[in-house]
Amino acid sequence: LLPLQLFAEKESGIIGYNDSVAKARAFDYFYIQALSLREAEKYDEAFDLLEHCLSLQPSSPIVQYELYSMYNFLGRSDEALRMIEQASAGDSGNFWYRSLLAMAYEEAGNREKAKEVYEEMSEDFSSHSELFYVLYQIYADDKDYEKAIGALNEIERIDGKNEQITLQKCRMYSLMNKYELAIKEVQELVDEYPDEPRLRLYLASVYEMIGYNEQAV
Repeated sequence: LLPLQLFAEKESGIIGYNDSVAKARAFDYFYIQALSLREAEKYDEAFDLLEHCLSLQPSSPIVQYELYSMYNFLGRSDEALRMIEQASAGDSGNFWYRSLLAMAYEEAGNREKAKEVYEEMSEDFSSHSELFYVLYQIYADDKDYEKAIGALNEIERIDGKNEQITLQKCRMYSLMNKYELAIKEVQELVDEYPDEPRLRLYLASVYEMIGYNEQAV
């Protein structure tokens, strides 16, 4: 072991790890010490202890996450990605880890892998509307308008109907030349908010766009 680790083990009285309890105590002790060193900006020593924690519990998501954070802070993106991949795999129910994984893929330029993570998350965390906002943008950029509308429908399921989402759905339907569905979306909103003149103007613009001039008036 490195000198710092030997000193820490001597101070904590846990040299040897003779049983699982001692090993767990060692892990907890070194993990806390590593975080203290990180806060003191002693990054090399913090790395040493976190790596030692990983040797005690090789599949520990919390240590992998801490190593990801430090690698990311230091600009070592390849190592950061490897760590957050492992942390996410080891704790798949952790929304934060998987969000960081998707963002790490995006930063690495691997847009398809990021989309795959977001899609999997949308199934596992189906009450999080923010995931569907991200997926909507991805699908719209891909010109996959059917899936974009599906993401908007999920947002409505979670948050309820609102003007912004309805108008985005109208735009998607228009891009697909499904004008009747576009009109239906806006008409439902007009019916719900009859005193909003801008919605009537928007509906008129949709009618005009598709040549329904009489309805546009």
